[in-house]
Order: sequence, then structure tokens, then C-alpha cells
Amino acid sequence: MKSRLNLAAEKIEKLPKYVVFIICFLLIPFLGILDYYTGYEFSFTVFYLVPIIICAYFTNNYYSFLISLVSALAWYFADSHSGFLYANKIIPVINSFLKFIIFLLVSYSFIKIKKLLEMEKELSRIDSLTGSYNRKFLYPVLYDEIERAKRYKTSVTVSYIDLDNFKKVNDIFGHDAGDAVLKKTVQVIKKCIRVNDSIIRMGGDEFIILFVNSAQKELKEVFKRLLKNLSIEMKNSGWTMVSFSIGVVSCRKKILTSEELIEKADALMYEVKKSGKNNIKYIEY
Repeated sequence: MKSRLNLAAEKIEKLPKYVVFIICFLLIPFLGILDYYTGYEFSFTVFYLVPIIICAYFTNNYYSFLISLVSALAWYFADSHSGFLYANKIIPVINSFLKFIIFLLVSYSFIKIKKLLEMEKELSRIDSLTGSYNRKFLYPVLYDEIERAKRYKTSVTVSYIDLDNFKKVNDIFGHDAGDAVLKKTVQVIKKCIRVNDSIIRMGGDEFIILFVNSAQKELKEVFKRLLKNLSIEMKNSGWTMVSFSIGVVSCRKKILTSEELIEKADALMYEVKKSGKNNIKYIEY
């Protein structure tokens, strides 16, 4: 049951917000008619919450407000034509307004729930030490970028970075210094890459940078600057033994799978290590 709900949620999530709103909007007259024919003895309010919750969770504040308002009006129509005689004509109006307030509160609650879930999901994909992304982030995002590259004939690039002699820092200066090296590395990388590129800590002293639609010439300039800036920072901080081995794999004409991209970038990085460290190797498909 849970997997089916997740599948349905993923399908709704992919729809444009206005399409979700229209579907919810069209559902309300149907509910209003059912409410009318079931009569005043049957409480139908809970069924109006279905489009309200869907709209709140998958659209935005403006659409949620409209759906809540339309639901309250539909309830008023059904109630005022149900045949029930109120002591005063203003009573169904007041009741409809109260329903509107309740619908708004439910809508607001689910908007907040969605934001909290998104925040929790985002935090679960962040490396607590360096502030970079972690493995949970990499694979779904890389898969999406590969599919986008296939669809729009763009490129996707993965670089694998390993810190040479990182263990010596821990042995000589202690683990706090090792943590500082990792943090400084991420800070330097973030300054050298674009906002839509991503840095991921794979664990220990290994990182991946995911580049979206970058030219090979541009990438070489980025890595040349990156390696230079990293070396300067390590020397300035007193960690002269630390250098960087980098393997870069770009897909343009032939798009590899996410596993192939990572494996080939990792293999290139190890080739750099074997040939003297502190260098970059590229390959393009």
C-alpha cells in the first residue's frame, strides 16, 4: 500500500502545479453534488479535505487558498439547498465561513508538513562535517542529469577527487586537523564551480564533483584553477604534504550509466595516483 501511495505521489509531483490545481478544482463540484444528494443528515465535510490536502501538498499557497474557498462555497451551496430550515438565514453563511477557516488551517498544516519533509530530506543528503552533499544525493541526481543529457543532447561530467597523503595529516596533526583539511577542500571547490554544479563527499577523503553541460575546454580551465587554489590553501594552512589526484570523465556523444561514470572517474583518479599524484586526467566519450 505504501509503495503505491509513493508511486502516486511521485506521478502527481511531476505534474505542473496548475494541472494539479485544475484537477482538484474539477473534483469539488462533484463533491458538492454528492453532498447535496446525501442530505443534511450526513456529514460530508471530510471528503472536501481530499482535494484540499492534495492541492496544499503539491501546489502552492495561492492555489491552496482558492481550493479552500471553492470548497467552502460548494459546501454552502449543498447545505443551503438541502432543505434544512435554520432559525436564521445567516447561520449557513457563518457555518460556511467557519468551514473555510478549517479548510485553510488544514491546507496550511499540509503546506508546513511538506516543507518540513523537504527540509528533512535535504538535511539527510548533506554531509554533516563539510556541508557538501553525500552519497544519498549523488545517485538519484546523477541519474536525472544523465536522462536530461540524453533527452536534450547535452553533456554530463563526473570528476573523482582523492586527497593524497591525507592519513599523514591525521597522524601528525590529529583528527581535528584532518577535519579542517576536508572542510577547507570543500570551501575551495565551491568557490571554483558553478552554482548548478554539485560536490559530493563519497566518504573519508574522496569527493565527486558533478558538472552539468560544461564544455571540455571550460572544464580544463576550472580544474587547472581548482588544483592551483587547493595547493595554495594547503600550503598556507601548513598541510604541505596534502595534494590532489583527480580523474575527470565527460559524456557528450556517448552517455554512460551513472555506475560507469563513477567507476571510470575513479579509475582515472587511481591512474593519477600511480603516476605521481597531484595531477588531473581527462577522458571524453
